Amino acid sequence: MKCIAGLMLVALWGWTGCASRPNGEEAPTTSTRGSAPIPSVTATASAVAVTPAPTASVVSSPSIEPARTITLPMKGRPSYAAHCRPPASSANKKDLVAVTPADDGKTSIYELDLEGDRAAAVAELPVSAHALAFSADCSHLLTGHSASGDHRATLFQLRRNGEKLVPQKAAQFGPYPLPVLGIALDFATGRVAIGTNSGSMQLYDVRSGAARELGSDPGPKDREPAMTATFQKDQLFVGYFRGRVRAFRAKKKLELDTDSVVTAGPNREKGFVNLETGEIVVPGGSRIWSIESLSDGLLILDERGSVTKCDTSGQTHELVSGLVNPSKMAVSPGGSYIAVAGGPGSVWRLGEKAQNIADLNGFDRVGTYDAATGISFADDKTVLVVGFLSPTVRVYRLP
Repeated sequence: MKCIAGLMLVALWGWTGCASRPNGEEAPTTSTRGSAPIPSVTATASAVAVTPAPTASVVSSPSIEPARTITLPMKGRPSYAAHCRPPASSANKKDLVAVTPADDGKTSIYELDLEGDRAAAVAELPVSAHALAFSADCSHLLTGHSASGDHRATLFQLRRNGEKLVPQKAAQFGPYPLPVLGIALDFATGRVAIGTNSGSMQLYDVRSGAARELGSDPGPKDREPAMTATFQKDQLFVGYFRGRVRAFRAKKKLELDTDSVVTAGPNREKGFVNLETGEIVVPGGSRIWSIESLSDGLLILDERGSVTKCDTSGQTHELVSGLVNPSKMAVSPGGSYIAVAGGPGSVWRLGEKAQNIADLNGFDRVGTYDAATGISFADDKTVLVVGFLSPTVRVYRLP
């Protein structure tokens, strides 16, 4: 396995899920979970073979009901969501959640009162976004959107005007030949990364107030979609449809550093769940679902049901195994916990082996599935879950 800038990468099996979504996400199923030993890894220059870890024992953990359920003032069910908590220095302290309804309606931003069980609509965007990413200070929102075959991305600045936010276009990206999927925003350095359904990646600088392209990459030869992306210092990490993770040098230009692929694993002919019949009807089985940045490495959530840490010492640790169809992952602000949506929701304390400290009850049910549109941390002890069928935000308080 190749080590880059102190980071050792292993590409695992990621997934996506829901019928109406460009990336074909599916509702997660109930799972058995547990901590697992470090897997045995062998590598060539361009491929990584992972020997599955021994079956882990199930860890008993308390089940937590939502402490509060906040109803969003919107019509229909949520389809895409992103959350942001303003920094302590911000004049406004309320959490924001951006939600796109399933009927392709306009994306709206809601302000949450986590103690008063209330949500207020504070902005409506002129787009129906299927990719969403806030800046760390909540001042900007990056969106990927399509309309009548026109696939673009837009960065909006969110200006406060009394109790409302006024979205103003800060930069426009595209058009692209296929829909935008994996996006990343590091507004502190002015960098924006746009990944598409063809697997292409574009890197931009927006510090001048307009989008200046720094570089592009056409993507893997088999045109697998770029599912998720994240910046870490001067690098950009991208997870793909068929289990590939690529690392790019992404400071002043975009240069491929490492391309790692799991050489064996499942690949279903059918993948997403029809919400009416329960039938699995879209290809899948080997998708990277989430890559999250830590101070000492990366966390990768994969469709195989594992969370793997790639740390700066050059070690790769499988922290969690046994998740069945996980759909989303979030890292707590302090980097000590992760929350995973899917099979059902669960919270883990990070360490040499992750400890399952709580299961999250009360998710929307789709047949036998526990489903969520988004999961995030408001603080180290508060988890927010955006509903899948219901326009709600469930608030969980951790022990």
